[in-house]
Amino acid sequence: MSWPSHGSRGGQHDWGTYLDRRYIGPFRQVFREMPDVVDGDDKVFMLREALSEGWLDLVNLLISAGADVNHHNPGGSPVWDSAITSGPDCVEIWRVLINAGLYVNSRSTKNETPLIRLCGVYLGPATDTPWALFHRSLVQLLLDAGAEVNVVDKYNDSPLSAAASWP
Repeated sequence: MSWPSHGSRGGQHDWGTYLDRRYIGPFRQVFREMPDVVDGDDKVFMLREALSEGWLDLVNLLISAGADVNHHNPGGSPVWDSAITSGPDCVEIWRVLINAGLYVNSRSTKNETPLIRLCGVYLGPATDTPWALFHRSLVQLLLDAGAEVNVVDKYNDSPLSAAASWP
């Protein structure tokens, strides 16, 4: 696959280079001019990377280009497993996933739902208040989107028991 060059010196790079540099221009150009060059698997892989980096603009672009938000990789890991769960963009990223049709009760390889996973994230006493508020807002977003609270993962943890497991 040929990706556009950037800068005055030209040169070709793969999409990973643009992702690492958080340079969205080539992604926009490829999806605008050559949308069929990027197959579904590449879009999902790019989406996972963008979610793990919290790159909201690229998440939006990939979803609008057809990346499947309910995809599970061959090992069974869902796309949401890569999404950030803290920081200023976490709630908006999850909102974009939900608005794009994310099934909020889908299961991971450990049979976790997004809510179980999120409730199991440790927020210690040193956690800054804004980060804790992002976390709480994300839990509320999942609940508002229909996340089930009476479910358990393969370890028999529910969202409540996962949250209660931390001091």
